[in-house]
Amino acid sequence: MATRHRPGILCLEGAWDPKLTSTSTVAPILDLLRSQQVIEYAHKDVATPAELNHYLNKWVQKQYTNLNVGYLAFHGEPGVIFLGRKRVTLDDIGRMLEGRGSGRILHFGSCSTLDIPKAEIKSFLSTTKLRAVCGYRADVDWIESAAFEVLLIESLSHYKRVDAAYNWMKTNYPGLCRRLKFKMVW
Repeated sequence: MATRHRPGILCLEGAWDPKLTSTSTVAPILDLLRSQQVIEYAHKDVATPAELNHYLNKWVQKQYTNLNVGYLAFHGEPGVIFLGRKRVTLDDIGRMLEGRGSGRILHFGSCSTLDIPKAEIKSFLSTTKLRAVCGYRADVDWIESAAFEVLLIESLSHYKRVDAAYNWMKTNYPGLCRRLKFKMVW
């Protein structure tokens, strides 16, 4: 495996359950990776499209270039993430980031968001200028996808080239990549 370079993560997370007493969050995954000195991270709860836009606009500011991986942890469907009952499309996110994602990777930790034609994802990359986008083309189990994301973030900490990180995941965890229908486009 290549030398570790410790990516920074900006995790924007939606509510997994409408109950006020719900404690579901991906934050412990990020804490685990930080405790092992794999990453640094910032985590923000996001409930509205306006909040998503606000944090994405901050993410692309020069002062946050160290947070080079965006992790969107939401419910999803093909081409969409959900903020409560509000649908936010890839086109909406593309407009939020338009031309300002240079050097960054965006991971959709959401069911089926990337179950769309590769041409649409390439168009999204062209609009945003992101280095790469990745996520799932299937509905995924929460625990299984969380475990996968630990491994994915670990691979991104070892490889500066996204194709190398992707190939490492496909070589070392082919069954999991297939089952989750993991997709990365650069």
